[in-house]
Amino acid sequence: MKNDDSDVTPYLERLRSLPFVRLASYRAGKPEVGPVLTLKAPEMEQTFAVAHLRSQLSRNEAELWAGRARAPKQTKRLVIMTPYVSGPLSSRLRESGIYYVDGCGNLFLEMAGKHGTQHVALFGGNVPGRQRPAERAWRAQSYQVLFTLLAEPKLLSASVRQVANEAEVSTTPVLQVRDKLVQLGFAGETKAGLVWTPGGTTRAREFWLRGYQSTLRPNLLIQRYRPRKELSVADLEGDIDLRLGKRFIWRWGGAAAAYRLDRYYRGNLTVVHIHSPKVDKAAVASALQMLPDPGGQVVVLRSPGIHAFALGRAQSILPLLPKTEARDALVHTTQPWTVHPLLVWAELLEEGNDRASEAATELAARFLDGDADA
Repeated sequence: MKNDDSDVTPYLERLRSLPFVRLASYRAGKPEVGPVLTLKAPEMEQTFAVAHLRSQLSRNEAELWAGRARAPKQTKRLVIMTPYVSGPLSSRLRESGIYYVDGCGNLFLEMAGKHGTQHVALFGGNVPGRQRPAERAWRAQSYQVLFTLLAEPKLLSASVRQVANEAEVSTTPVLQVRDKLVQLGFAGETKAGLVWTPGGTTRAREFWLRGYQSTLRPNLLIQRYRPRKELSVADLEGDIDLRLGKRFIWRWGGAAAAYRLDRYYRGNLTVVHIHSPKVDKAAVASALQMLPDPGGQVVVLRSPGIHAFALGRAQSILPLLPKTEARDALVHTTQPWTVHPLLVWAELLEEGNDRASEAATELAARFLDGDADA
């Protein structure tokens, strides 16, 4: 994604229309620092960190930024520039102390001076028109390809056929994803093939997060369940471990995985990922001996490909093994028994609460932010 003045001009013009704003300027900055917004008003001047999104803000992205806003290293207040912030998400941003301006005219901003002077602007209720067809084109398989490339970034320069095999999809979504990565500036073309641009994997990860919530996760969801009797988290997970055993290729996800990885947070939800495209609700319910419940504390999802069971690039499962027995033998050797941190991160943000969002930020800093963008 390229951030420049032409991209953000509509947002700057909206800010300049506020009666107390005398000047609004934007500096793209380096990828590792990020863009900065400077606003001047009578007797005051403030700088803000900027999150510039090309698509409307999703719920998971709101949780992502809510977690980042509370991180100790986030010294500047954050302004999100996005095509649209819905009513519920605007409330979530405001309670997290995050400012925003969208392409529909909705806006929340505060400025405070040295002598108690304060300016507050809040506008809401504007809604966007129809979503553009190009934004609806990506399906679950495309986001599954992008997950594979983010889980194993070196695959970006691999052949289309190899990526398709490892993502367990056809070649068509691979071609679509590669084109989109170049179009958005996440990747660039060289004589040796595609390479990640500086900061490209980080921005592609945030792009993937939006699609995970809206498109990929609903396709992966098998069912939510509740146990037949109330159990502690430890007893519940012990029961799941015993019942699933080696019947499925599976691993912990969400807060269950996050706690095993860094001991920072353990919420009430228990997420399990199963690697089997043909597994159905009846088979899982039979194995777990639990009751289907849309609000149940046990969430069972299919995995988006075999790389879901690779804990970082150093332990990636390569090459993709065609026999189930071989896969089973391999995935049962990697500990801890969790899915890739990228999936853990996305599921933490799916929970939609402050502690889970903070845990997602901590986990990303430890397991994801160190990925090379080349």
